[in-house]
Amino acid sequence: MLGCRLQAQQKDWLASQAELLAQGSVLKAELSASQLEKTRLEGELSALRETNQSLDLSNARLTSQYQLLTQLKGNMEEENRHLAEQNQSLLKENRALLEQSLERRDQHYSQQQEYQ
Repeated sequence: MLGCRLQAQQKDWLASQAELLAQGSVLKAELSASQLEKTRLEGELSALRETNQSLDLSNARLTSQYQLLTQLKGNMEEENRHLAEQNQSLLKENRALLEQSLERRDQHYSQQQEYQ
């Protein structure tokens, strides 16, 4: 009876050991799959970090260009205001000269009428 019980225990133990070995194999396969997934995700993270760094550099460059263009726009607007003022001044001067010219012409015409 003792031998039979030992055989049964040994059989149970062997079955448990086989089950544990099978579970170990499944766990090893799951661990391997998890490690592959981790490696894949790390690669993806690295690529995303590179993309993010590239976008940061592009953003900094575009911000700098925007500031420069804003400054240039302000300079051009100021220059346009200055040119518009000069244009108005020249128009007034031109009108005054035209009026003087017309007055002189009229005077010249009047003087010629007197001599005739």
